[in-house]
Amino acid sequence: YRYIAEFRGTDPGAVARASEVYQEAIDAVQEHLAATHPIRLGMALSRAVFSYEILNLKPEACNIARKAFDDGLKELDAIP
Repeated sequence: YRYIAEFRGTDPGAVARASEVYQEAIDAVQEHLAATHPIRLGMALSRAVFSYEILNLKPEACNIARKAFDDGLKELDAIP
């Protein structure tokens, strides 16, 4: 959905659907994956880029990336 939103740009339905799907994915990875898991970190990065480039929410994008980094850093010692 992110790429549809990027391609269509001004289609508010595509952007809203991409936002909804991102939130569902973020919720799922936060529930099921460790903060250091590459898929969880990748999801956070992807969401941050979407927020920055599509939604033009630069401070929110930075906060998303920073939170993922900080959460992963806290669990770094737990990696086997």
